[in-house]
Amino acid sequence: MSRTGYYTAAEASRISGVPLSTLGYWARTGALEPSQRRSRTRLYSFEDLRDLRVAQALRDQGAKPGEIRKVVDFLRALAAEPLERLAQAELAVVGGNVVYRNRRAGIEPLQPSEGGQRVFAIDMSKIFQLLGQPTTGNVAELHPAPKVLIDPNVRGGTPVIDGTRIPTATIAELLDDDVPVDQILAMYPALDASDVTAAADWEHHIRRAAR
Repeated sequence: MSRTGYYTAAEASRISGVPLSTLGYWARTGALEPSQRRSRTRLYSFEDLRDLRVAQALRDQGAKPGEIRKVVDFLRALAAEPLERLAQAELAVVGGNVVYRNRRAGIEPLQPSEGGQRVFAIDMSKIFQLLGQPTTGNVAELHPAPKVLIDPNVRGGTPVIDGTRIPTATIAELLDDDVPVDQILAMYPALDASDVTAAADWEHHIRRAAR
């Protein structure tokens, strides 16, 4: 895990729900390259996680790598756009062009059959809901589920129980090994039973999303 606020490919896959093999394919084809590389290691920022979710949504609609790349390039060109405004936007590929619209303007959502053209539409509010809401500006601090925190300054971005440095994956692994909850609480006095449940629920969610 990177200590500089970036996620390894494996962790980016876990958090975004995009299969690791797909991340590798997109990186090789240039559809979506990570923000950082160190030697052969791919490192993903919070913005990259957002772009991975967008790319996956486009792929699910049948978009080609070139079309995905257009939207990703467009998103990354909006670096100065406040996250709050971007979270209220809608992106689409219409006739090979990227369309950016603010949903608060009262515009009806784009439809796949609009104008007789093939349209790929992305509701950005749903993308941000899937990742959690950043607390301030571009800080990659997420609360993707109750009591779960993802912060690059805490264990390099590994999901932990909020207010602690205890990874949710560690708790889930103990449960997988049939360690009783009361024994886990004895091992980690900073936790209570609801923390254990929150960790188990979160890990179940991201394991299912990664299948």
